[in-house]
Amino acid sequence: MKDVVLEEYVWCESDDRYVYIRRGYNGDIVGLNFMQGQEGMEYFKEHWGKVDKEITHFYHAVKHQVNNGSYIDDINTILWMWCSYDMCKNNEIVIED
Repeated sequence: MKDVVLEEYVWCESDDRYVYIRRGYNGDIVGLNFMQGQEGMEYFKEHWGKVDKEITHFYHAVKHQVNNGSYIDDINTILWMWCSYDMCKNNEIVIED
């Protein structure tokens, strides 16, 4: 945590989610997490206000493919992509011949 210079807790009303963003000295995003729903900022900070490594790795893998304008719009697009991926990643893929 010594390399962290900024932690943001953002409520994104249009996406109905809270987003946690951790940035390093150079301004790059070094950690992300999120929570869907309206349980409140204090609940979010207490239970979700920490880096999720899988989400953060996913963000860095796809961030150059998304350009919706603002950084928070891009993050939210990537988080929707993550949700889709996370829901289906353990589903068996059936290949028909």
